[in-house]
Amino acid sequence: MSRRSRNAHAFTLLEVLIAVVVLAFGLLGVVAVFPAVIDLQRRSQDAVLGGSLAASAEAGIAASLLDPITTDWTDWTPYLGDNVRLERFSTRDLLLNDRSISVARDDGDFVELDFGWDGIGADASGDLTTDGDLVFGGTEPAVPFRFNATTGEPLQGGRLARLLPRIEIGIDERLLPDASSGAAPRYVWDAFLRRVDVGIGEPTRIGRRVPVERLPDVPVEMVVFVRPIDRGIRRPPGRSLREVLQGYAVSRQPGGETVREVLDQGELRYPVAVRTDDLASSAPGAAREDAQYSVPISAERNRRRAILTGNPQVSRLNVRTELRISANDLGVRPARRSLARIGQLFVDNFGTVHRVTRVIAGDSDDDEIPEIIEFSPPMNPGWEQIVFTPQVPADIRVIRTR
Repeated sequence: MSRRSRNAHAFTLLEVLIAVVVLAFGLLGVVAVFPAVIDLQRRSQDAVLGGSLAASAEAGIAASLLDPITTDWTDWTPYLGDNVRLERFSTRDLLLNDRSISVARDDGDFVELDFGWDGIGADASGDLTTDGDLVFGGTEPAVPFRFNATTGEPLQGGRLARLLPRIEIGIDERLLPDASSGAAPRYVWDAFLRRVDVGIGEPTRIGRRVPVERLPDVPVEMVVFVRPIDRGIRRPPGRSLREVLQGYAVSRQPGGETVREVLDQGELRYPVAVRTDDLASSAPGAAREDAQYSVPISAERNRRRAILTGNPQVSRLNVRTELRISANDLGVRPARRSLARIGQLFVDNFGTVHRVTRVIAGDSDDDEIPEIIEFSPPMNPGWEQIVFTPQVPADIRVIRTR
């Protein structure tokens, strides 16, 4: 075989370089797919594991807060005297007798209910603070409770207890899985309350006017958001993720005694956080002294605009013109951006959970925020409010008192 015929089968340097460039472009395309695949895998895992833990949390919340037989709270001193303590108080009774849940107007003998969700930046039962504590009670009762000034037992007459018990559920009690599992926490749950319209009272423009003594007969509904914990939370050396989130470490002494060590402020982290100096940015690694708890967002219908875009059955909503952000920790623009995400879940003031299925860019000059979202199922035409979280939650559960 001649030298010329052997050289005819070789590659030139230019051909090799071109092949390398083509291969590099192909690899870049493959690498670009990895983040989307990882994100999809994480969402699928959240849907399975988060849904399972949400069901567990729902059962625990219903048993301890909303069912007829509930946990008895012993850490409240009512206005009966310095040395008197009420030893037993049903949390369900506390919620049903709370005079702040879904109350738009209080006339003394009557309250006007709007049946909206309470607890976001409101002085009401179910308030979620920027420190991450979920607060129930501490408000005026619908029907004045009277107790024996000596024993603290309920009776007809006696001194008036002016406020309902105040119950705080901290972050440590809302981490999932719980500490008894021995597993690292992956989710945290938050909750909000509303009254449910069951036909009690006189209809009004916004809801119903209910006699105060009938308020305990109006059921209470709770929406529970199960939220994935921020990724990339930095832990100080020697501390577990659960310890920096709950704020303390538990150890057992040689004699069997359990000791709780409170962590320094600089060691603490929030499960979901935003920066206090720039509320539009997340802060998964910031210490609590530089951040605050990322509370969910409430948005009301803008009555000056069209109720829905097009036919209500199309399930479309204009996030720019049809919503008014009423309370959030992000600001209006980031809050709208949080809602306009495929897979985002939100709940309306009828207790119906909706999922965003499509996001459509509008004609506005502001290209950073998509204008139209499509969701299912359709909302009731009389909707007035929606509630959602800055992150896409793993699951949402709606529970009602029985």
